[in-house]
Amino acid sequence: MLAITGTALASGLGGVYFEKVLRDSSQRTSMWVRNVQLAIYSVFPALFIGVGFQDGEKISNDGFFQGYNWAVWATIVLQALGGILTTFTIRHSQSDPSSFATTASIILSILSSVWLFDFQLTTSVCF
Repeated sequence: MLAITGTALASGLGGVYFEKVLRDSSQRTSMWVRNVQLAIYSVFPALFIGVGFQDGEKISNDGFFQGYNWAVWATIVLQALGGILTTFTIRHSQSDPSSFATTASIILSILSSVWLFDFQLTTSVCF
């Protein structure tokens, strides 16, 4: 529950900050460029701390994609598609359609989990 709460808070704060950066920018920069600029702050710590220090030896021996299976790839694709869907709506709209896109991404992720991973949807998941 703590991981889910932390993820939800980080995602919400990231979305709000991203919209603030887009709206308060003094120069017109492409949203794709702005998204990459903001992502750099998370890529380097994750790469050097998470990958380099914790799994560096395993990666050098077996390769970066060791242990990846279809479930991991499906999760990566679902998350990427949800992010792209949200990005397209932020570009052309205010925060209401952006919230709709994020909600649609969550619902599609849940439905895909039920279909792909035989996830059992219970009341504890919904509330």
